[in-house]
Amino acid sequence: RRQRQMCIRDRPHTLRKALLVSWPLLIPPAFTASAQDTDTPVPESPTRYSLSLGLGPASGGLGWLGDATIHHSGGEFILRAAGSTDTQMFKPNDSVSDVGFLFGLARKNPKAWVRVAAGPSFVREKRAMRCLASSWFFCTEWDMESSSTLGLATQADAVWAPWSWAGFGVTLFGDVNSSRSFGGVTFSLFLGGVR
Repeated sequence: RRQRQMCIRDRPHTLRKALLVSWPLLIPPAFTASAQDTDTPVPESPTRYSLSLGLGPASGGLGWLGDATIHHSGGEFILRAAGSTDTQMFKPNDSVSDVGFLFGLARKNPKAWVRVAAGPSFVREKRAMRCLASSWFFCTEWDMESSSTLGLATQADAVWAPWSWAGFGVTLFGDVNSSRSFGGVTFSLFLGGVR
């Protein structure tokens, strides 16, 4: 009888020991998997896409620039359009613009990055040459001359990206060509996969 009573008294202690040893096995597998997933950092996508648009002063007047960029681990691939417009009071505005495909390299921090890029471009210039018809003191018809050539487009950006989808930056741009070289600086808005 004494042995039987001792066995009955020891049963609760035995059950407690068994629960303490085997409790990790009772956790559902899905819970443990989700806990492991949260500890593992999610790898960043190697390719991102962004757009930018900016305005600012340029050689001769107002400058503008817009680009679409593929951000890749191997470099920056940029399709850009930029230009400069001379503001005239008594004649049509003279303008020069380019469309270029640039390749660049970027140096990035968690919330900011800088890059430089260059590449070939197609340049088009439009200029008012002489007055063909006038009324009173104002010219009503101008002889407009346009020309096109190839050039070398350059660009440098400094961007602050407080959000992963948007940022603000300053862009220095230029184009060297045989018709009319131009350049300027724009204050730009960047949208998309900014960082």
